[in-house]
Amino acid sequence: MSIYFRDATLGIFYKWIESWDKAIERFEILVRLKDDNPSCYGNLAESYRAIGLYNKTDDILKTYIKEFYDHYIIRECLAISYACQGKYDLALSEIAEALTINQNANKAIKGNIYLLRGDFAEAEKEYKKILDSDTPAGQRQGRVRLFNLYLALGRFAKAKSVADEFMGLGDKRRAIEMKVEADMEKGNIQQGLEEFSKLERVDPDDKVYISLKANLVEEAEKALEELKASLEKAPNQKEAARTTLYFQAEIEMKEGNYPKAIEHLKEAIYLLPFQYNMNDKHAWFMVSLAKAYFKNGDLEDAQREYEKIIGLTTGRINFGDTYAKSFYMLGKIHEQRGDNALAVENYEKFLELWKDADPGIAEVEDARARVAALRGIT
Repeated sequence: MSIYFRDATLGIFYKWIESWDKAIERFEILVRLKDDNPSCYGNLAESYRAIGLYNKTDDILKTYIKEFYDHYIIRECLAISYACQGKYDLALSEIAEALTINQNANKAIKGNIYLLRGDFAEAEKEYKKILDSDTPAGQRQGRVRLFNLYLALGRFAKAKSVADEFMGLGDKRRAIEMKVEADMEKGNIQQGLEEFSKLERVDPDDKVYISLKANLVEEAEKALEELKASLEKAPNQKEAARTTLYFQAEIEMKEGNYPKAIEHLKEAIYLLPFQYNMNDKHAWFMVSLAKAYFKNGDLEDAQREYEKIIGLTTGRINFGDTYAKSFYMLGKIHEQRGDNALAVENYEKFLELWKDADPGIAEVEDARARVAALRGIT
């Protein structure tokens, strides 16, 4: 086995299991050998991002361009790094360079940056370009990105129509899972349950999720034990621990044990890496912690957590509806704390984000009513 293959393989494995220091050690060996494979530098940079060393990440990638040549993969990596840091103009500049070098560079990155910047029309335009891909993977990626964009805008019916397109791509399971998600996020629990019943195979995490949505706590507890057993030998034990802690917390909340839920969620969030790629899941955990604090009456802590969600970058890309609803929840918190001006400000931010949302969404109607009441409008 060559030194390159050994260290590259080990580095990727360590990155996969989130053993970042060991991954860095392996990729550093390859960099010291002056290997010009951009993937080595990209993987090294990603590993440094995962531990929060963004400046180190940027230096590594710029060094590659200086010492070797201008490669589109390196530009993509720089775009992702800047997006993680909230430097969206720089991120757009880098992905534009990547696409100039190679028109087949990852267009989803550009769409994601526009989404984070709040340019939703541009994000939609970029995602739709991916639909023209001549590969099934590209066609799926474009639809996944559009689905998440429409959720972010409260356009759940549109999201479900995108999900239906997966049927035509031969991916019935993905179509059903996405439609379930859209229904659940809109609050159409019964419709979501009906869609879920169409799945031919139900995995343990699916069982926990759907049992919680149906308020079947005992069923959720049984499914969680099954899930724990299935994760005992999972290579990435950090991810396995986060998943079980999250579901344990959700079960505790169903039973009204909010302090215990908070404990589980704080532990899960501690196990998260820093924001480091376009598939980060920070918002998924953080919104549950915010919800637990709110239900426990800890308004100050709930406010802090919702504000953290709003401050996320790549950690909210796949959870746009969570991002929007955080403004709604901040409105409620400020209203309860007697700060009506801030309450109105946050309700209006939410309503602006969801100005084109589907009719009949409870949060939208409630926010409008609260703004009117706080302004003294009858």
